[in-house]
Amino acid sequence: MKRLFYALVCIGARIAALFSRSRKLYASRFARLDELSHLVTTSLATETSLLLGIGPLNHILRVAPTPERRELGNLLICAPTRAGKGLHATSQILTFPHSH
Repeated sequence: MKRLFYALVCIGARIAALFSRSRKLYASRFARLDELSHLVTTSLATETSLLLGIGPLNHILRVAPTPERRELGNLLICAPTRAGKGLHATSQILTFPHSH
């Protein structure tokens, strides 16, 4: 049921993006739900991945390697003081395979 709702919201976001005619000086913006669809999962998988956080509809956002792009790259975490940036990095390092 959650997947169906998420798919409908993504379709709505894509249709809304087609009809929006925003003329702003800067083009920066937050990602739409349909642009995050390749990062969304409903459960924590046992495969190698980096946890990004929780998405707008309480889905898990994670980055996993693909056959074309085997290395995951870099991750920038922006948060205020004492928000858990160090704990996030420590947990990623300790749970990532071959990092011990």
